[in-house]
Amino acid sequence: MEFSELLERRTRLRIDGRVIGAFAVFLAVLGVAILPLRSAAKADHRLELQESLAQRYRVTVIGAGILGIRGGQGTIRKPGGIAELRRDGVFGSLVLSGAATNSIHDGKLTVAGPQDFQFSAGEQFYIHSVYVGQDVVTLGLASTREITTPHGTGRLWAALNFFFPESLLANGDTNTVMSALDQWLLPEGMRPVTETAAAPPTPAPAAAPSSPSITAPPTQQSPALPSAAPAAVPAPAAPPAASSSPADLKPGMSRDDVVGLLGAPQREISYGTKSWLEYPGMVVAFDGGQLISVDRSGQPPAEVSLSSDPDGADIYLGDSFVGSAPAKLELPAGNYTFTMRLTGYKDWQRQVQILGGSQINLHAALTK
Repeated sequence: MEFSELLERRTRLRIDGRVIGAFAVFLAVLGVAILPLRSAAKADHRLELQESLAQRYRVTVIGAGILGIRGGQGTIRKPGGIAELRRDGVFGSLVLSGAATNSIHDGKLTVAGPQDFQFSAGEQFYIHSVYVGQDVVTLGLASTREITTPHGTGRLWAALNFFFPESLLANGDTNTVMSALDQWLLPEGMRPVTETAAAPPTPAPAAAPSSPSITAPPTQQSPALPSAAPAAVPAPAAPPAASSSPADLKPGMSRDDVVGLLGAPQREISYGTKSWLEYPGMVVAFDGGQLISVDRSGQPPAEVSLSSDPDGADIYLGDSFVGSAPAKLELPAGNYTFTMRLTGYKDWQRQVQILGGSQINLHAALTK
């Protein structure tokens, strides 16, 4: 083999070796870069936590409809769940784009941005957005009613920022997050997560079945069977349907008072400050959290469809905002005042007597 040929082959081997070596280094670096990202992605549960919170609060849809013809940025297009403020000190502003920012670190509140109005405990809100970030959970709030402030009257907007350790959010620690949020804002009809979490101790008595290692059979506790008959607690469950306990209902009682007396309702309907608890053969009505009437006719709710021309009018049931047209409401039998309002148009108002189980269509042709 000639010298020139040997030199060419040696040079080619060197080049091939360099290429293979460089490719191996590239794969190694790529592996080092990708593996941590994969493991981090697997360990991060922020998105799941965000979805859980959105379901818990039943997020309200806001903003203009298609081509902006169904109201403005702050229009309530589809009302969701209602949450109640449990502490004083949260501020709101009249402008959505400049909403007051309320930040909570270790239970302490600081406020930034416009502060048009300070809310008191008991104020009700729609939750229009939920976001879980690196170390923060943010809730977007919209008041369910129009409020008069020194700067004007209208719906108020606020943001609540709850700060947590990054690792806690990455792990998706739902109970810890909901427990902290529930101290400030509780979805209507729900118990705080801390109370629910306290329920697990009750399974401990279930460990007591080890004590009934049925040494009871030797004692022939068939007499205990008669006592089991009273233990067939349908009897206490009967009070909800009993017509005697409703006699104890009095105007001004709270929802908790009624539930404590009659038990959990079959269904609960809420619109703004008004709500109804449905029991067998009876509907209990509340306004502003206080009992105002009891209907014992036993009629099912009516379905009320509301629309406006143009679309997007705000719908009020009495003084309470309940959504934007078009919308469907379920309401117990009774007399109601419906109002539809849209900027630049005259208010449309109707007083309607609703019969149980009926279907009613109300259409507002708004005029300027």
